[in-house]
Amino acid sequence: MATMYVFKEVKPVIEDFWGNLKAKVYEGDWKAENNKQLENKIRTCLSNKDPKVVQYHAKNVRSRPEIIHRVQKVHLC
Repeated sequence: MATMYVFKEVKPVIEDFWGNLKAKVYEGDWKAENNKQLENKIRTCLSNKDPKVVQYHAKNVRSRPEIIHRVQKVHLC
């Protein structure tokens, strides 16, 4: 089985989105004391995000899989 590597520039946008959200949630070395506190912090961070940023990520999620497929196909041949 061939090992596949996806270059950073073609990783799914959703990874960028979750990475940014994670950075916001744990900003200032914040730590949750329980799952409910973590859930509330995530909800707060999501509600504070600019809707245009969320829409941008959602729009690009649909276009990136084609790029990833093309790149992986080239590297597997």
